[in-house]
Amino acid sequence: MVAELEKLASVINGRPVCFIGHGQSLSELDRWIYRFKSRDICWVSLNQVEMARNILKKIGEDLDIILVMLMIGLQII
Repeated sequence: MVAELEKLASVINGRPVCFIGHGQSLSELDRWIYRFKSRDICWVSLNQVEMARNILKKIGEDLDIILVMLMIGLQII
């Protein structure tokens, strides 16, 4: 686990982290994305990442971290 945390820290590299969610936050990011041009930000998104990547392309950026979550055997009681 220590190795994974060290790798994560090296990817972030002291930069601010911007987590891109879905829904309205994507619309707002698309509207304001040019305000983030030329800023050194660690971009993160969860699961479905194509929309986030398309928005980031507008400023010549891409995702630094993609989080993938799986639900296996979920039981609601």
